[in-house]
Amino acid sequence: MYELGCFVAFILWLYRTVILLVAINSTAERNLRKVGMRHSWYTGSVVVMTYSAEYKHLLASVIKFAAIRLMFLVGIIFSWISVVWFFGSLIYLKGKDSGAPAEVKEFRWKLRNRDLSFDDLVTGLAKISGVDAPLEVLRNDMFENMRERGFNVSPMFSHLK
Repeated sequence: MYELGCFVAFILWLYRTVILLVAINSTAERNLRKVGMRHSWYTGSVVVMTYSAEYKHLLASVIKFAAIRLMFLVGIIFSWISVVWFFGSLIYLKGKDSGAPAEVKEFRWKLRNRDLSFDDLVTGLAKISGVDAPLEVLRNDMFENMRERGFNVSPMFSHLK
């Protein structure tokens, strides 16, 4: 029975690793990086990103990703706990997402399937946050937020000013 649990846990770990690799190489990831966000390598959810040298070098990113995924591979030793954890988190995320308003679901679809401009991203994020302000104010707030997190936004977005 323990071996079966280890096998199922390994298959689920492999599945989660592939899904995460697809997510971090997707259109949604490219759109999120435009506004200083990314998919978490731990949970796969969207997180705010701080700018650091590790995002400049591909090798450092690959090593960090491998270390994180190997850490989860060790969890296979606790086979049935990791299987229950996987399905519990899956059910939690689906339940949490099921009550989202239609405009939030529409923005998520656009985020995953279209290459959005910075203005489209800022407008969409403001909509789902419930903020009602002119685009210029929203854009400047996002620039300031990104500057506070260490991004050099002036060369990246000089064409928008």
